[in-house]
Amino acid sequence: MEKVRDLRVKEKFSIDDDYVNHYAKHCGIYASGVYMVLCRHADKEQSCFPSKEHIAQRLGISIRVVYSALRTLEKWNLIKIKKSQRRTGKFSHNYYLLMDKSVWRETSNRRHVVPTAYHTDGSSDRSPEAHDDTNHRHDVPPKDTQVKETQRKDISSREVFDLEAPIAYLNLKAGSTFNAKSKPIQRIVKARYEEGRILEDFKRVIDRKVAQWRTDPTMCAYLRPSTLFRASRFEEYLHEAEHSNPRAEADAIIANMKRSGGNGS
Repeated sequence: MEKVRDLRVKEKFSIDDDYVNHYAKHCGIYASGVYMVLCRHADKEQSCFPSKEHIAQRLGISIRVVYSALRTLEKWNLIKIKKSQRRTGKFSHNYYLLMDKSVWRETSNRRHVVPTAYHTDGSSDRSPEAHDDTNHRHDVPPKDTQVKETQRKDISSREVFDLEAPIAYLNLKAGSTFNAKSKPIQRIVKARYEEGRILEDFKRVIDRKVAQWRTDPTMCAYLRPSTLFRASRFEEYLHEAEHSNPRAEADAIIANMKRSGGNGS
């Protein structure tokens, strides 16, 4: 006989059904893994403070990916990132608050959710009649379960994602003429959106790389969607953009231009 989970054992934690039903596909696999770790460590007040190194070790991912995942969760208002303050007034470390699903950012197929506070032991502040933990039920309307996944994804893309905006912004900043309606280009953009990225992330990457590469005869050729928005590089470029020192880089660019022009005199 197969041995199944014993829900009476308390060495377990809970993740809201609504996250799996509506948010996991938007946040992506890495952010979902990080959210799982935060739920695992949350106390009764739904706060926790695992280090980024600990999260990365648990999931077998890089710290850079953890940074990106936390940013994604915060954008969807699934968590709040706070700083713990010592008595001296100095900040010591980050801690995380798991937000009630009533304040999560709306998705295209999730409109209204009754506020519920789930605790790490699986209990809820709602009455047993409202939520039966023994008979596990999903908060999905009956008709929604009959919608094909492909149809649901198409609806999400039309309502949430602006596939042309990142290309238009790239053309504006780099002086390029990429076709914003090109299906291959839109597929790349859509893939990043579906990982939880937003338009501001595209703009940060574009601004960063235009500043770095536009005056470089070799690198300026790489100011293109297939390079900037590629899955294997986008997170790296975004991380660079968020941790860059504009003044130091401007000095470096000026120095490089002087060297290219001769002795700089």
